[in-house]
Amino acid sequence: MGFRDFDKFNTACLAKQSWHLLVNPTGVWARILKGLYFPHTSFWQARKSQKASWIWQSLLESRRVLKEGFHSNIRDGSKTLIWKDPWVPSFPNFRVHQPPHCPTNINLVSDLIDHRRLIWKTTNGRYTVRSGYRVLVKETIASQNSIPRTFSSTPIQVWKGIWKLDIQPKVKNFIWKSMHNAISVRMNLRRHGMRTNPMCLVCNTEEETLEHTLFWCDHARATWFLRPCSYKLNPIGFSSIREWWTKLFQEVLIGHLSPELLKYAAITCWQIWKDRNNMVFNSIVPNPLSTLKRILLDIQELEMEGKLSTSCGAGPSQNSTPMNWSNPERGVIKFNCDVAWSISSPLSSVAVIARNFSGRVVDGVVKKFRCSSLLIGEAFAVLKAIWLAYAMGCSNIILESDSLILIKALENQCSHSSPWEIRVVV
Repeated sequence: MGFRDFDKFNTACLAKQSWHLLVNPTGVWARILKGLYFPHTSFWQARKSQKASWIWQSLLESRRVLKEGFHSNIRDGSKTLIWKDPWVPSFPNFRVHQPPHCPTNINLVSDLIDHRRLIWKTTNGRYTVRSGYRVLVKETIASQNSIPRTFSSTPIQVWKGIWKLDIQPKVKNFIWKSMHNAISVRMNLRRHGMRTNPMCLVCNTEEETLEHTLFWCDHARATWFLRPCSYKLNPIGFSSIREWWTKLFQEVLIGHLSPELLKYAAITCWQIWKDRNNMVFNSIVPNPLSTLKRILLDIQELEMEGKLSTSCGAGPSQNSTPMNWSNPERGVIKFNCDVAWSISSPLSSVAVIARNFSGRVVDGVVKKFRCSSLLIGEAFAVLKAIWLAYAMGCSNIILESDSLILIKALENQCSHSSPWEIRVVV
């Protein structure tokens, strides 16, 4: 979509102000900066002090841009010796050879020319933001070309695939920025020098990285469990969002996953991020059920526009578990339940969702609690589903869980043969 590199563009704009400082040193703001930060030296030799303002630090950082195209056209060469100093780029060693019968009164460049002017490597000799931005882009290309490409680099088809998705531009932009880890989660802010609490404000149990926010936070886990399609996250399958999206895209290419899944996944990530922002800026505690409703509304809009089909199946892959959810019969409510448990976190969360014969969500619940094992969490999730069914007044229900041990224990209806951890529930 032709996005600029905003960091380079910002640096080029700062270099524009540094250029004004050099060509107009008598300006009020230039004299103030000189008096504060470099009263006895030039702008080029100025150093960053501990008490330097953010503006001054930014101007100093922009000097490297000007150095790439800056030349000093000497006309007040009162300190430059014609025959000894290197000052002519086109001559060997930048020095002028002194002829044998040269007049003795011509020694300084100031004897030849009488004033000084700064020029930049453009046609008119003036600095522009565009020319500064091009210098920064060339630097980046040169540095990238000097680094050998590895097998883990993201294929170009993955980047193109993001922009080809038939979803809202803001969602595509979010996924693109996420792939570059350019989202302002707290750990990224700390990496850029901002003093902020690194802990996730939603769960307050782990540091807020992008992967934690979108996948492993309690709210994110519950939202992915309430997903409107059969895809299920596997925490062992990836370590970064770029790796996750690349594998997801590759699974779609080889036919293991439905192409529609990319749209579902992108919308889910976007809505989870919106919930995080509502918590941070508006102190609104996220609710996975509310998140699910917004996801379904976005999907419904795409379906009405003909940009999304209603089928979203998942075959076998590293990042997915086939669920093959089927609609219950008319008059029967199906309850799906699951738990988000981690050995490193004292708190776990269970999620239960109830659907009718048409697949429409009729109710659900999310609950945080403490448990010592995954199996106990799965059992508590089933118990929570039963309580929800009782509260809804349902008589014909179907319970679904992804814990094979728990399912066999419930089918045997014998607490003595069940694992001791869940005998009370069974």
